[in-house]
Formats: sequence, structure tokens, C-alpha cells
Amino acid sequence: MKPLCKQSVAMLLLGLLSPAVPLLEATNTDPPISDPSHGLLVLEVSEDGADVYTDNKWVGVSPFPLQRLTPAVHVVGASKPGFLQESKTIWITSGETLHVALALKPLKGILWVEASEDSALVEIDGMRIGLSPVSPFQLVVGEHVLRARKKRYQTETMTVRVSSGDTTRARIELRPDHGVILVEVSEEDAEIYVDNRSMGIGPFLRRRLKPGVHVVGASKPGFLQESKIISIAAGDTIRIFFEFQIRRPPKGVLQVEVSEMGALVEIDGKRKGISPVDLFVIEAGTHVVVASKRGYFESRTRVRVTPRDTMLVALKLAPRPGIVLIEVSEASTQVYIDNKQVGMSPVPAYELAPGVHAIGVRKFGYIEEAKIIAVAPGDTVRVAFELNLRSSRHEAFIDEEIIVK
Repeated sequence: MKPLCKQSVAMLLLGLLSPAVPLLEATNTDPPISDPSHGLLVLEVSEDGADVYTDNKWVGVSPFPLQRLTPAVHVVGASKPGFLQESKTIWITSGETLHVALALKPLKGILWVEASEDSALVEIDGMRIGLSPVSPFQLVVGEHVLRARKKRYQTETMTVRVSSGDTTRARIELRPDHGVILVEVSEEDAEIYVDNRSMGIGPFLRRRLKPGVHVVGASKPGFLQESKIISIAAGDTIRIFFEFQIRRPPKGVLQVEVSEMGALVEIDGKRKGISPVDLFVIEAGTHVVVASKRGYFESRTRVRVTPRDTMLVALKLAPRPGIVLIEVSEASTQVYIDNKQVGMSPVPAYELAPGVHAIGVRKFGYIEEAKIIAVAPGDTVRVAFELNLRSSRHEAFIDEEIIVK
């Protein structure tokens, strides 16, 4: 207890000289000079701000260390809201200084805390109580701040009032601090991403997202990329479905012209038709166009088709030469093709340009022979000559050109 100063001594003397008030208000004063006809009570209360009573009369507010009392039996007590009232019966004699302590015990009630989620950390007035579910516990009467928190949930705070002797129930609803997206895609092995970050492979995906605006998308080679912009709040669950569409490359038009009718036209190894052919709608890019016909050399070219443009391809077929096989019944016969001597029979096969040609043979003593043949591209034509002897009237051989008209 703090020593009293001289000011308290003076006030105590004034109290001794004044019979009207048997009370000294609580101040930081020194103890008064002893009075043989009275006793001095030094009262200590455990709680400041408590009302102090002597013999059922209010005498002040704690701290209230000094009180001058007549020798007798007295009842001193103290009370404060939220605490049990405390009192003591004392006997004080003349000239005695009596020290009395009153310990106020707080009033208590029972608080029963429930949380919507297990394993949430529960705090009362900033002190940790435990993880939900928690057992009921006693609390001092009055208002208290109840808080619960858990990972991936928002921290929730509420004020509860505990009453004396009662059981107060408090329930805290914990709300997630995130939203949930459920993504489904029509194609397996599609990559699903959120805000340009890969989240996994479909066809199903579940992910937590922070509240806000996000871009959710999916992609797969050969299909058009899909995406959606969503706004999600804490506690929301959003379902998203992506129906993939096949990626169709841009197309152009290819016009093919062939110099010969009836030629087979192929594009990239696939038969497209017989010349003359129509226009072809074809994917943009590089393609190989081939035209072929019997008796002609194949013609091919590589062409690049650009989107939404028409490309013209002209293919010229060059004819293959024909083959003529000349057979003569007599050996050492002169053979002529188009009035030009090509040899003596038997002669080898000759290549001839497609068209009409004159084949002739002559030999001394035999009648000259000639034939007109038509050679198609790539064809083989056989020509046979059976020589006949001249009569005696034409034994003389006239050496002159064989002219075929």
C-alpha cells in the first residue's frame, strides 16, 4: 500500500474535527493521526470502480483505502456490475487500524460455440479457445468478441452477450474465401486453362478460384479454341461446358485446264475427274495437280492456293510417239516412210509421231507396194507387205521415188 502524504493527514484532521461525516473519500493521502475514540479501516477492493458500502450505506468508489469508524461491529461490502457482491463483518476498536480485503468474483455464464466447419480456430476476445467443435466453457458476464477462422474460408467475427447463470449459444457460419468452377469439355485430352495458365486435361476439371473476373478456356489440336469470361464470388459454384468444333482451314478455288480432252485429273493423289473438269474448292495451301492420258506423257505441277482466291492451272499433255512394225515377205526390200528410205527388210520397229504416214517398199523384180497408216499417240501399228513378182513385160526396173498421194 502506498504511503500517505501530508495532504491526507490534513484532510483526516479536518474529518476528526467535523462530527457530521464519518467518511474520508478515497484520495492519495497519508494516514490520519490516530484518534483514541475511533478506529481506522483500510479497505482494499480487488476491482477498481466498485461501489463501497458500510453498514448498507454507500460510502464511495474503490480504490477507497481509508475510513474512520466508531468502535463496534460493522458490515463492509463492495459491488460492481458483472461481479458477485462481496461483504465482511468486522469488529473495530478504539485506536485500531484494521486492514480488510474484498475480492470481487466475476459473474459467469456458459458459452456454447458452434461453427459451420470443423477444425476452425475459435478465439474469444483475442484468446485462442480451440478448434471447432469446442466444448461449452465459462465466461465472465458481458459482451465478448467471438472470432473463427480456417484456411480457404473467410474470417468471421461476431459479438455475443453472456448472461449470468445462463447458457448462450453462438453459431458462426464460415463462408469460403473462393469460388469453384466445374469445367467439362466435349473432347478428351483437351487442355483447360484459367487466365492463360494450364489447369489440367479434360474432359472434367474442378478448381478453386479467387473472387473476381477470370478467363476460362480449352483447346485441342484440330479444333477451334474455346473460352469464356466469368465473374465469380466467394462461395459461388459455376459450371462451364465447352463444345468443340473442328477447325476447318480456309479454302480457295482451283481451276484446272488440260490441253487434251479425256485426261484424268488428280489433286494430291486423289482422282478429281476427266477433262474438261470444273472448278475445285480446295483447302488453302500447296497442292500437286497431275493430268494423264493414254498415249501422252504425264503432266504435273505444284500450285499454292490462297484463301478465297481462284488459281488457274494449265496442263499441256505431250503425245507419246507411236510404234510401227513393218513386215515384208521378201528380204533385202527397200523400206520407205513418208518417201524416205529407212532401211532394208527386215527392219526394226520405228517410232513415229502421231498422225498419218505413208509406208512403201520396193525390190527389183517385184511390184512396188505402199500403204497409208494412221498412228495414234503411244499406239503400235503393224504393216505387212506381200510382194508379187513383176510380169515379163515389166522386167526392166525403173528407179524412181515411191510417191504416195
